[in-house]
Amino acid sequence: MARQEIPREDLLRDARALVRRGEFHVEGIEEPVVIGFRQGGAASVYFGEDPAVHFTSDGLLRRGFIGGSLYKAVEGQLVRMQRVRTDSEVQLQSRTLDAAPQQELLDSLRGRLQTLAERLSAGRYILAGQAPTEGSIDTAAGEWLAGLLVHPLRVADAPNVA
Repeated sequence: MARQEIPREDLLRDARALVRRGEFHVEGIEEPVVIGFRQGGAASVYFGEDPAVHFTSDGLLRRGFIGGSLYKAVEGQLVRMQRVRTDSEVQLQSRTLDAAPQQELLDSLRGRLQTLAERLSAGRYILAGQAPTEGSIDTAAGEWLAGLLVHPLRVADAPNVA
């Protein structure tokens, strides 16, 4: 594991696993937001570098980078993985979240996604770019968010896409 953090790549250009993706400048959200979809319909949302969250094609949270910590789904629960740096190495320490902290994190994330959905629906954004250039990523993103937010956010059984 790297000892120094580096800024993320240009997701619009480089995130080829996201076969449809767009970068949005959303009113009231400081960092650019990238929303992308994998071939099977799994989605990812990046609010700048943090948070970045990844969902299954069924809309279940499978992993994320939130508040400087990595999270992964394991049997319907979130496991927090924190980097601990020493003089000689970087260790990754894992801890399963209890029910209350997990729900707080899901509620906070849902609030951010709800704000994003409302602003996209109201046209309070600029689409800075999309790949591929054909199609309407803003329409797809808005529809996906609306469908995701019909129910409370739920955690997947595993962190992988399938």
